[in-house]
Amino acid sequence: MKEGTTLVRKRTANLHKRELPEPMSQWFQERIGCEHTSVAFDQIWSRYSDNMTREAKRHRFKGRGGVRKKVALAVSAACLLILSILGAGYVSPTFAAILEKISFIDVLYKNNGELKSPSWREIEQKQLSTKASLEATDHGIRMRITDVFYDGVKTLLVYDLEGTPSKLSLQGGNVPMSLDFNFIGHSPSYVGGGDNVLTQSGHVKGTIEIRHSLLPDHVQLQVNISSIGVQEGAWQFTIPLSTDTLSADIRTFKPNVAAQYGEHSIVVKQVRFTPVSTVLTVETTASAGKWGDVDFGVSDDWGTYLHSEGGIDGIRTENDTNGSAQEIVTRHVVLDTIQIRSHPEYLVLRPYTPQQSPAEYELKQTYDGTMPMVFHQGNSGKVTITDVQFEPDKTLVYYETDRLDHQDAFMYVEDSRGKPIYNRTWPVRVAKEPIAFVREFPPMDRKDKLEFNVKVWDEWKSAVTPFEIKIPLKWE
Repeated sequence: MKEGTTLVRKRTANLHKRELPEPMSQWFQERIGCEHTSVAFDQIWSRYSDNMTREAKRHRFKGRGGVRKKVALAVSAACLLILSILGAGYVSPTFAAILEKISFIDVLYKNNGELKSPSWREIEQKQLSTKASLEATDHGIRMRITDVFYDGVKTLLVYDLEGTPSKLSLQGGNVPMSLDFNFIGHSPSYVGGGDNVLTQSGHVKGTIEIRHSLLPDHVQLQVNISSIGVQEGAWQFTIPLSTDTLSADIRTFKPNVAAQYGEHSIVVKQVRFTPVSTVLTVETTASAGKWGDVDFGVSDDWGTYLHSEGGIDGIRTENDTNGSAQEIVTRHVVLDTIQIRSHPEYLVLRPYTPQQSPAEYELKQTYDGTMPMVFHQGNSGKVTITDVQFEPDKTLVYYETDRLDHQDAFMYVEDSRGKPIYNRTWPVRVAKEPIAFVREFPPMDRKDKLEFNVKVWDEWKSAVTPFEIKIPLKWE
């Protein structure tokens, strides 16, 4: 372990209150005229793996969702729906015109340096959303929905708010909204989230993201808002959602792979790839009340663990041949497509039965330009930062792990003021051997006193021997 490394066990990162950014008007002006061009699905999918692999060769050191019907948008660790104000700054009177030309995702990054869902960036940059013109006004507050994205498991709404400044003022660091969602004719499990930016007095721009179990290609979403800021009222929208604009880039496989895990019968019914989301539809059968005893992880054909979430699509009860009640549950395991290698030969579903929470370790080191930076914790293995590349628009952190279960170690950086800086993207695999990854962070100053924080976990303990279900994918 490098001298000066500090180990903190069972510690939660101190999430400091975000500081306001520098005045944004000059930056806005610089972004006028920026254009984004549509890119084919394969290019979107392989964007990181191709580019980052090339970078890695040059720079590498030698050596789970729940059901929620009513959601209040507020900053709270206990809430499933989080709406954060990311900052305020001076903008010119021509702000509205400027905002139409710049990337909203760039605004979020400029203010915050992180994005709660990395897929937002792909949606914005690749123009995967469709324009909308829906608005509702009550008590002098006008809300306009300007862009909509939908791929069957993820819905993203981009909106503008205009109103009396006192009604849209900050409350505990945010402009809260209370919403009720309803997918007409459907009852999916879902959670919601979002971000917004107080662009100038009385003007807010933001997003609402709903992650839900798989829905049909065409549905209608009702959004009922009962309060915005301090003002109660009624802002109602009925929004048609469709995957038509993505249909050419959606690939569906029906492997129907079956396996037995303990007393759970498991069938992988479908794997569905879209430019943003990949969904595994998994059916499990077990004794009544037992379906919740098993959870799932997913990896690709390189053994790369993939960040996943999901929901329950339905539970039905049937009797087996002995007359005992069996519950058949349909689940959707949802991944971000950008994590996955282009056209993997197969995916691996890993059912597990957690028996106790894994121990976690947080390790800290101050960056001084010396490589490698080794974060080691005895029998729990190590994470090694092999290179840090400081570029004008981003910082790339390359690292290797000696255990597959540490490849998704939580990593962030604190600047000299103690402000946390979070990665913009999921880890991207750049080499099979050694197990090597790269993460993209916002631009940082190498001369600043930067402290790298890495948190790793021991493996989950399971009541059943580790088990894998291989899901072949035929791309021809």
